[in-house]
Amino acid sequence: LGVTRKASLVLVDRTLDLAGAALHGDNLVDRLLGHLEQQPRNAERSPMELCYEVATTSAPLSAAPSPAAAACLADAFDRSNPGLFDAAVQMRAKQAALHLRKGLKTAMTHQKLASKVKGKLGTVSAGEIGGISQALAGTSELARRNLRLLYLSEATEVALSPQATSKWEALVKAEKLLLHAVGQGVEGLQAQLLEQVCLCIDGAVGCPTLQDCLGLCAVAYSLAGSLAGGNDAELAGLTSALTDALVLAAEEARKRGEAMPAGIPAQDDAAENDGGTSTTSQHVHTLLKCMCYSACAHRNLQGLSVVAAED
Repeated sequence: LGVTRKASLVLVDRTLDLAGAALHGDNLVDRLLGHLEQQPRNAERSPMELCYEVATTSAPLSAAPSPAAAACLADAFDRSNPGLFDAAVQMRAKQAALHLRKGLKTAMTHQKLASKVKGKLGTVSAGEIGGISQALAGTSELARRNLRLLYLSEATEVALSPQATSKWEALVKAEKLLLHAVGQGVEGLQAQLLEQVCLCIDGAVGCPTLQDCLGLCAVAYSLAGSLAGGNDAELAGLTSALTDALVLAAEEARKRGEAMPAGIPAQDDAAENDGGTSTTSQHVHTLLKCMCYSACAHRNLQGLSVVAAED
């Protein structure tokens, strides 16, 4: 016959999965976005332009707009060195940090500078990254030449600090516990989530913040939506229990002077409508309902397959 017919099978699974964006992956970009302060980008001038001015006026690099801002992250990667960006995205955090250290030492060699910071083979610390960066930014001219690299190294120093690393590992552990709790159904997920929210209410050093708890909720709803035995009534019960716990956590966080996550009001006022329900309760419930609706849609779409035949 001489005619070859080909068929393509496309599987669309976990289409509305919330966990992907909330999970704490082991790469450098995830850690940067997870620990750096988010600031709006200046509409008129880029962060790099402002830092350039600071560097050329002999002011210390720390006087520039903080690299601990998500808006500056894209500017931190030098487009002439795409390998650095690839390493930050694709490699594990440790390997990407080693790659960054290599880039810093290469820059030091080009500038004919000697570093007094000694490191260990196969490992790198935040302090080592910071020490090399300080040597590379010794003068305003050096800071100007290596500004992008210094931006990334200073941000990496923040993300890989012992305190940040400890918190990151704690959240990774919490997510693994949620994965193990799937075998116990929605009740198991609820028990694990409430345990994390209780830690948030206590407010001890290293405990999850309200923002962290909301991220864990997104992971849990995604897992609950994939349960074969899950139903809307169980998800509604999960939402109700989490709303009460998260409202209490928000109250305690306000007392400690902590900033509220996006979507949660800075001040809590009793609403005149809806039976005097607090605005915090309304906002938390709305956030959780959005997660719940996405989880239900995910469950309904899971396993959808499309078969396309072509000649």
